[in-house]
Formats: sequence, structure tokens, C-alpha cells
Amino acid sequence: MLASACGLSNLNAVVDYNRYQEWGRARLKDSEDTIPIADLSSKWRAFGWSVVECDGHNFESLIGSLPTIEKSSDRPSVVIAHTRKGKGIRMIEDQPRHFHCTSVSKREHEIIIESLQAK
Repeated sequence: MLASACGLSNLNAVVDYNRYQEWGRARLKDSEDTIPIADLSSKWRAFGWSVVECDGHNFESLIGSLPTIEKSSDRPSVVIAHTRKGKGIRMIEDQPRHFHCTSVSKREHEIIIESLQAK
């Protein structure tokens, strides 16, 4: 609220919106685990921010969103980058909750490194 009220038009933020909170997957409906955060862009707009959304795994989309936020000269801007936890590493994508707030074991680290090197 303060950023917009103070006219901080040179303030830009990027949110990695993987829909995970400290204790689980963010609720979009009552059947999920945690605090509901559906329509995140509306929440930012309500605080007076200019909002751009993009695919956070697509660098062209992410970089392409930056000139858009620079055009907003009268208020702060945020890019909401939609992402998937552990994208590209099968072991993490299959168990995102396990890897969200824990340290990886030595063996898990080896598997992750091997997975990245194979790409």
C-alpha cells in the first residue's frame, strides 16, 4: 500500500508464483491445504500496483514482460511469474511438498545434479 501511495513508480517486483506456502500448496479452493490466494493479480492491483503475468519458465515471456512494466510510469509494477515447483527435475516435480522446506539428502543432491547435467 505504501509504495503506491508514495508514487514509487521506479519500484518493480517479480513474484515467483509457484503456489506453495511454507506449509503446503496454496489454496485456490476449499479442498487445498493453506491460505487461499486465488487471483493474486487482483490483490496487487488493489494495492495500486501495475500487474503483468507471464510464464516464469519461459525466459522470452519473462524478459518480454519487463518493458511492459517499465511503461507504467505512475505506480509500482509487479510481474507475476507462474511457475511449477522443481520444473524440469522429475524427482522434485513429483514430490514438491517434500522439497519445499527441507534440505536435500546427499543422494537426492546427486540425483538432481545428474538430472541437470543430462539436459
